[in-house]
Amino acid sequence: MLHVAGVDDVWERQDRLDLVLKATPEAGAAILLAHEPDFADVSAATRRFDLQISGHSHGGQVIIPLRGPPLLPRYAKKYPMGLCQVGSMMQYTNRGVGMVPPRVRFNCRSAYFGGTYTARNTQYAPRNKHTLRERKERRKWANSTCGQEARG
Repeated sequence: MLHVAGVDDVWERQDRLDLVLKATPEAGAAILLAHEPDFADVSAATRRFDLQISGHSHGGQVIIPLRGPPLLPRYAKKYPMGLCQVGSMMQYTNRGVGMVPPRVRFNCRSAYFGGTYTARNTQYAPRNKHTLRERKERRKWANSTCGQEARG
């Protein structure tokens, strides 16, 4: 059985994860929807969720090659984009299709989520298209930042 749960705004301290945990049956796979991706450290610590899906960061909107995004919003600095392992849970942060001022994207395409998921075994298949250069840059950045944080 698959359970999908969500928390309210973490930024406003309205997440109420305690209530979500009470309402989520212990048996079966569980996906948590949380707008702010850095909440993954809290949700993973409960060991109840297999996957957290987030947004919030827009991937930084601008990605400087070999450096990554120069600016990221609060609660999106640790896991700003892509798929990361956080404890025994997977965290996926989508770059989304929107923008915040300044309304510009550089080396950070809009994206939407599409994939398949099985409990404790993720088979992620992004449906957005990227150039080979973009994939290499993102992999370099993920290995140097998100990957080390998630493994640390």
